[in-house]
Amino acid sequence: MKEKTLQQFADGINEYLIRHPEHKDLPVVSAADDEGNGYNRIIYDPAYGDEWELRNGDEIEAVCIS
Repeated sequence: MKEKTLQQFADGINEYLIRHPEHKDLPVVSAADDEGNGYNRIIYDPAYGDEWELRNGDEIEAVCIS
């Protein structure tokens, strides 16, 4: 499976909300592992800043979504 870009990830969420607007007020969860053996509710707002960027020296290699 190919890695997602931040834009593709955001587009996927937006497309989901367009198809299912009735779900907009449901809680958001993250899977505890790749097999879905548990879920955790997301309780914090997204944070912005350098702590969300994975760097290799001065080069930003990825953005952390948590």
